[in-house]
Amino acid sequence: MPRLSAVLRRALPYIALLAILAYAAYSYYSYADAYTASEIRGGGKGYVSDEVWYVDAARNLLRKVFGAEPRQVGLPGATVVYSSNISLSELRRIARELGVRIVDDRYSELRNAVYVEAAKRSSIEAFARALNASDVVWGWRLGDASGINSYMNLEHPPLVKYLIALVMALAGDYPTYWRLPSVAAGLATVVLTYLFVAEVSGLRWLGVLAAGLLAVDPIMRAMSSVAMLDVYVAMFSVAAAYAAVKKGPLHGVLVAALGSTAKFSTLFVLPPLYLAYARRSAARSGSLKRFLDDTLFFISYTLLAFILLQVAVSIPLIASMGFGQWFEQCVIGAFQWHLTTKCVGESCPPASAPWCWFFNINPFPLYYFPTSAVVAQVNSLLWPIALAVAVVMAPGYAVDRGSRWSLGFLWGVFLSYVALWVLGNRSQYSFYAVQLAPFVYALLATAIPRLMIRRESALKVLGLWAVAIRGLWATLTKLLLPDYLVRSLEQPGGVGGAGYEGYREGSGAAAEGVEESWGGDGGGDKASEEEPGERPDRRGGDDRGPQGGVPC
Repeated sequence: MPRLSAVLRRALPYIALLAILAYAAYSYYSYADAYTASEIRGGGKGYVSDEVWYVDAARNLLRKVFGAEPRQVGLPGATVVYSSNISLSELRRIARELGVRIVDDRYSELRNAVYVEAAKRSSIEAFARALNASDVVWGWRLGDASGINSYMNLEHPPLVKYLIALVMALAGDYPTYWRLPSVAAGLATVVLTYLFVAEVSGLRWLGVLAAGLLAVDPIMRAMSSVAMLDVYVAMFSVAAAYAAVKKGPLHGVLVAALGSTAKFSTLFVLPPLYLAYARRSAARSGSLKRFLDDTLFFISYTLLAFILLQVAVSIPLIASMGFGQWFEQCVIGAFQWHLTTKCVGESCPPASAPWCWFFNINPFPLYYFPTSAVVAQVNSLLWPIALAVAVVMAPGYAVDRGSRWSLGFLWGVFLSYVALWVLGNRSQYSFYAVQLAPFVYALLATAIPRLMIRRESALKVLGLWAVAIRGLWATLTKLLLPDYLVRSLEQPGGVGGAGYEGYREGSGAAAEGVEESWGGDGGGDKASEEEPGERPDRRGGDDRGPQGGVPC
């Protein structure tokens, strides 16, 4: 009986995780299918938000690059694009004669196009010949955008479009099916968050807590139920973090490079991966030359992994376009596109700065149901708390391994988006925040318990803040006050007198004492702060996280 009880205790976290995954699968799929049902009832074209770009691009890749067609669901159907000016009444007459039904003629941006269905494929082919059609796109109806029948979304890498195209070819070209890979990616993100937190904390129940909070977050539910790119970015980002913790930072780089074939913003995990690698390099050798050599190796390794994986995944595109055109449009052009503001004006979707995502300022509307709306917004209670914890715990990156990984990745990804904003891309949207979601809940699950249970960790962090504030105050004093006034303040009996001198000496002693407790051997959680496979770094740390933010 005791043995059965022990087995049950070990199994309970996994049972809880399975329950979380079952709920998440039901929730994400229900949303995905609800969009389809709503569109069919309303006579819409079936797309949710930016799905119109990625799904149509996937369909075009399938037929133009792979020479295949999507599997039809229901009657044969196609979007027929014609070049001649034919009236709608004439179109209907020709359709009736050939046994074709015009399902959708509401195209304004894609000129001269109709979506038709027929009992036989040959009837649609005859209809297209009668109209002297310039293009016939089989499968679900195209979205309404200029040139959408040839658009391949080259500003983003092709991996996700390949997955959508594969689903179209195997399961069928149907809106709910387009979203199945996103549902799977959302579930994988939940599992990887559990593994990441359990690994850095050593406690499976904390992993379950983080996974459960992530699974029910509104932005996770929204982005896991639409055929867009960002939930894959979240999945690869937390996978890179887990690989780095488990196997080392270079393994994380490989996963991040693979994730960049879904969307380039996965590379925002590279700064924290470099910091982890640099800490290990500094721990192995005190030589500056060795450290610089290791840094050069990290950069070279990252570039090589990025280039090789981008080329490997893009081989079908390269074979179709040629290497020169592919490199110009899919690499150079894509990076230029990411650094620019894409839409300005009242007709544009609501953009929001990265620091506004934590407070649901200008959230991005994904879909409007007749009586409600789906908006890309985060948990309005927990995300501001997580941001506050991240600011307060920022110095903990240097002293507390239990929170270091979560802090590093949250700050690294967030500040990368801030840098992108500063460099000129003001077309950032709240649904990008899904990449931060695993690290928000990883931080809440690791940092808050350590602050509450291991008070020495909190005292170390507060000591670091005290040292930083005193140093900043001393620097500002020297910069802003005249030299003669500073010298006067430092003289015993001068302005401020002995009281100031005593405060200065006391501050120095306190700072020295705190430094000894961080760098010495007496820390109560010393063993837990060592990285796997590295020597403890007793020299302190200068790679502290940021201390503040820009107001919205």
